[in-house]
Amino acid sequence: MKTILIADRERSIRKALELFFISRGDFVFMAKTAAEAESILKGADPNIVIYDLQLPGTPALELYERLKKQCGAKFIFTSVYPEIAEAEAIKKLGDCRYLEKPFTTNDLKNALPEKTEQEVRHAG
Repeated sequence: MKTILIADRERSIRKALELFFISRGDFVFMAKTAAEAESILKGADPNIVIYDLQLPGTPALELYERLKKQCGAKFIFTSVYPEIAEAEAIKKLGDCRYLEKPFTTNDLKNALPEKTEQEVRHAG
């Protein structure tokens, strides 16, 4: 079982992703703003963070740079605007993934890490 944080401004996407992960037996937190996501991350240590680049509040790259030091989560960023500068910068990062909206469950499955840092630490 993995712990997932879904941070997306669109309720329908949050709900669809929640149902997908719950059906896999995962535990899900949801946020609709960057502030909510940061608040959840202070008290939780998710394995995976799915983060909408258009989420109101802290810019995604700024949040990512700050959080990657404190949590071992794998990040998957999403956007309906692949041409924005933030999306281009994220595509160049080697330790996270990017999904263009709309995406399918197969796209999501392919973006999910096989193992998260927490799982690697616990196995060793």
